[in-house]
Amino acid sequence: MRILSTTVIRTVTAVVVLLGGFSVYGQNCTQGKGLTSNNVRWLIGSGDTLWMVTERGQELTLNLIESETALDSSTVTDEGNWKHFTLGCRKVGINDLFLDNGLTVASFDTAPTVIWTYDHETEKTRDRTFSWPTDSSNFTFTVNDIAGIGGGYWLACRDGGLMGWDPGRDMKTVFFPGIDSGYEQPSILMEHFPPHDTTRQVTGVEPFSGDSLLLVTSPSRLWLFSTVDSSWDSSITTELSGSAVAEPVFEYPFVNRIDPSHPLYCIISDADADKDADAQSVLYKYNRGNHRWEPMFEEAPKALTFCHNGYFYALFDDMSLRNIIRLYRDTLGDSGVVLNPKPVADDAVLHSRMTGTQDIDVPAIFNDVLYAPRNDSTGYLWVATSEGLFLSPEEAPGSRGNDTVPFILIKRAPSVSAGLKKTYARPGILTPAASNCKFIYNIEADRADVTIKIFDYNMDHVKTVIEKRPRISGKQGGPLGRSTVESEDNWDGTNEQRRPVAPGVYYYKITTSSGERAFGKIVVAR
Repeated sequence: MRILSTTVIRTVTAVVVLLGGFSVYGQNCTQGKGLTSNNVRWLIGSGDTLWMVTERGQELTLNLIESETALDSSTVTDEGNWKHFTLGCRKVGINDLFLDNGLTVASFDTAPTVIWTYDHETEKTRDRTFSWPTDSSNFTFTVNDIAGIGGGYWLACRDGGLMGWDPGRDMKTVFFPGIDSGYEQPSILMEHFPPHDTTRQVTGVEPFSGDSLLLVTSPSRLWLFSTVDSSWDSSITTELSGSAVAEPVFEYPFVNRIDPSHPLYCIISDADADKDADAQSVLYKYNRGNHRWEPMFEEAPKALTFCHNGYFYALFDDMSLRNIIRLYRDTLGDSGVVLNPKPVADDAVLHSRMTGTQDIDVPAIFNDVLYAPRNDSTGYLWVATSEGLFLSPEEAPGSRGNDTVPFILIKRAPSVSAGLKKTYARPGILTPAASNCKFIYNIEADRADVTIKIFDYNMDHVKTVIEKRPRISGKQGGPLGRSTVESEDNWDGTNEQRRPVAPGVYYYKITTSSGERAFGKIVVAR
C-alpha cells in the first residue's frame, strides 16, 4: 500500500527513472483538449488545479484542468478547459504524481525508470532518465513515491535510497537512512550496501513542515530527514500500541498538513503477511504524548483525504463494505486515538448528493477521493469513479447544509459506433450499491427492432431484457448519438422469475431485425 501526495493510499508495483522527449517509447503519446475517459482511477490536485489518471481500455491517460478563477459547473463541464496526455506509447502504469512549484512530476513502471515532467508555465513536457549501474540485477530501484520541498524533488527509490533531484541543474544526490553523507555516483552506493537491506531501503517520502523537513520511511522505521544538513532524526519510535502486528513494516508516512499540529500517520503492515492470508495493512496515528503508534483503522483505506477542522474522508475498497466513502472526524491532538471511529456521515449521504438531482445511478466503483482547500473553511471535494468525476466546489465538511448540496458530474459521453460494432454495459459490474446496468449501443438501420438477452457463464438463457422494440439509429437523432432507451434497456441482475442471480460472469446479446448483433460481458458481485 502507499499514499499519493499525502492523500491517497494505493497498491504499487514499480521500477525507477528517465530521459527526455514525450514520445521516447513509441508513437502513441499525444496531447490535446478534452476528457479521454469516464473511468477515473486516481487524483492529485492543489487549489484550482487537478490532475486525474483515467483508464481507456488498457491505456492510462492524464487529464488536467487549471484555472485562474474558482472552478464551478461551467468551467469543469466544458471539455475545452481540459487538457489530456495520452500515454499509450509507454504501455505501463503510472507509479506516482506530484505537483509543486509549477511543475508536475510523474514516475512510470518502466526499466530504466522514466520520470515525466510538465511545466505549467510553458506547457512543455519532458522525459528524463536516471542511469543506474548496469550490474544492478540484485537491486530494486523502484520509485515508490515523489515529494517536492524547497524547490527540489525527492524520490523514494527502494534499494536506491532517497534521491534528491534539482530539475533546474539536473543534479542528483542519493541519501540512505541514518547516513548523513550523500552519494553523487550511484555506483558508489552499490559497492557499500547489500541489496534489499531493509535498514537502508526507502519506501516512502512526504513533506512534513516548512521547506526543509521530510518524513521518510524505511521498512524498519520512520525518519525525519533535514534537506539543509542531510541529517536523519530517528526520535520517532517504532513501538506500536494495541497491535496484533508481530513484525511491523513501515510502508508509507503521511501528515495532515491542513492542521497546524501536523499529526503523523503511517501505513504499517506485518512482515509475515506473505505467510498469513488474514494479515493486512493497518492505518496508525502517532501519539506524541506516549511516544507510540496507535491503530486508527484495522485495515488501511484505499484513499484518505484530510479536510478542515479535523474532518477526513476515507474510501474502503472491500466488497463486504461495498466500496464506500465515509466522512470521519479526527481528535487532532496527540492523544485519544480512536480505533475504528464512528463516521460522521456514511456513504448514503454521499450517494444521495450524487443522484438526488440527476438522472444517474450510484457509480459501480469508487476509486479515489481528494479534498483541495480553497480558503480557511472550504475546499474542492473530488470523487473519482468508474463512471465519471464528481465535484463539490465549496465543500464544508461537517456542515449540515452540506449534506444536501448536489455534486457536479463531469462526464464524457463516448461515441458508440453504428452497426453494433461497439457496445458496453454501464456499469459493467453490478454491486449492491450499483444494482442496475444500462446497455449502450447504436444500430445502423433506423427503426429496426432490437432484442437484448442475458446468458450465464454456460450460455444458458437467464433473462430477456427487451424483445423486438423499435429503436432510432444514432445518426437519425438517437440520444448522444446512440440508440439506447435508458428507461427500458437496462438489467437489474435478476432472472425471468425476478430473483437475484448468483454472483459471477454473465453475457448480454443484442440483435436487431436487420441482422446486426453484438455480445458483451457483465460481472455480478454481491
